[in-house]
Amino acid sequence: MPRSSYGSGTIFKRGEVWYVAYWVNGRQVQRSSRSTNIQDAKRLRDQILGKKSRGEMDNAAADKITCGELLDDLLEHAKANIKESTAKIWNWCVKANIRPFFGHIKVSRLTTETLKEYRRKRVKEKRSEATCNRELSILRTALNLGRKCTPPKVNALPYFPMVREENKRQGFLTDEQYAKLRDALPGDLKPLFVTAYFTGVRLGELLAWEWSQVDWKQGFVTLNAGETKTGYSRAVPILKGDMRELLEWSLGQSN
Repeated sequence: MPRSSYGSGTIFKRGEVWYVAYWVNGRQVQRSSRSTNIQDAKRLRDQILGKKSRGEMDNAAADKITCGELLDDLLEHAKANIKESTAKIWNWCVKANIRPFFGHIKVSRLTTETLKEYRRKRVKEKRSEATCNRELSILRTALNLGRKCTPPKVNALPYFPMVREENKRQGFLTDEQYAKLRDALPGDLKPLFVTAYFTGVRLGELLAWEWSQVDWKQGFVTLNAGETKTGYSRAVPILKGDMRELLEWSLGQSN
C-alpha cells in the first residue's frame, strides 16, 4: 500500500484510489479522494489541513446540519428582522423551489457544482438568471446566518455562482398592448396586472396588500412603512375604471 506522509496528514493508496488520513480529537479519520490521481488527494489533504488550522474540524455537529434546517432558521429570523413583504416572498421561494431542491442536502456536502445544477434546472423551467440570483441569495443568507451561530452550524461556504444581470428597462406598453395583455390573463391575475400598470407599485408590495388596507370611500390603499422599499408609509390611489372594477371583483371572489 503506497503511502506519502505530509505533516499531520497522510496520503495512501487503496487499490487504484488515493485516500487521506488525518487525526481529529485523538481519532484517525480516513477520507477517499475518489480519484486515481494523487494531485486530487493532495488538494483534499490541503483543504482538510486548512480546516484544522482554522479550528473547523472540531465542530463535528456542523457536518450533520442540512440546508433544510438552515432554511428553517432563516424564516424564523425573517419574522423579526426584515420587512413583512420580503419575508412573505422568502417563504414562497423557499417552499416552492429552494427547499425541494436543497432541503435534504447536508451543508458540508453542498458544492458550487450543486448550485450550478440548481441554476440550470431553473433556467430550463424558463426562469430568468435574475430570478436564479435572488433564490440563490436567499440560500446564501441562510448559510451566512448558520456560520454566525455559536457554535457555528456552517464551517465553510461554497462559492455561489452568480450571473451578471442586465439592469435596464426597455419601453412602455401602449394602450393597445395593455388591453391585449389584460384580456389574455386569467381572471385572478388581472387585478394584480392592472394595479401594477396604473400605480407602478412593486410586485413584492402588491403581494403584501390586505383588504384591511383598502379605503374604498376615500379611494386609497395605505402601505405601511414595513411594506415599502423606502421604509416610509404612503397612500396609493384607487383609480376609477379597470383598477377599481377589478379590485372590487377580486374582493367579491375572496368573500
